[in-house]
Amino acid sequence: MDKYIEMIQSAVDKVNRSYIEVDPKKDRNFVYYERIFCYELYHQMRCLQTQHSDLFEFKIHGELTKDRYEGFGKVTPDFLIHIPNEVGKEKNRVIVEVKTSKNNADEIFKDFEKLNKFIKMDNGYQYGVFIWVGEKLSDLHEEIKKRKRLGSIDKIWVIHKNPNADEKV
Repeated sequence: MDKYIEMIQSAVDKVNRSYIEVDPKKDRNFVYYERIFCYELYHQMRCLQTQHSDLFEFKIHGELTKDRYEGFGKVTPDFLIHIPNEVGKEKNRVIVEVKTSKNNADEIFKDFEKLNKFIKMDNGYQYGVFIWVGEKLSDLHEEIKKRKRLGSIDKIWVIHKNPNADEKV
């Protein structure tokens, strides 16, 4: 497995449930917020990067719009792991999209299409990572089944974060 995908998996594992579940009405009816999770995920990835010098070759950028590069269009992935201001697959390592169980099938499918597009381009990314934050991975499978086939997704890794698998804080 690619060392940057391993870093992402480790960072996901380190995100505590208090950065995933929010109980705005204090009724134990938790809501999963993508942005809160992403901010903590970025922090955890950067912490891992500082602990491992071999992870400094590429930078981690959050919500960087790729519209200045030919072919990408006005698209803003959740995270890019790349060498900034450079073009080519060897400079573009991983594109990451995050969705929570509160997102609908259209939003999820749109992210898989974005990952596929970025990977298939000649100057695109080597790998895609889709992070699903929700209790059941089967929920994600059901959402995807509602849509047409995605085609080849052999370079897309799916990482599941189940907030209920963490210890209580």
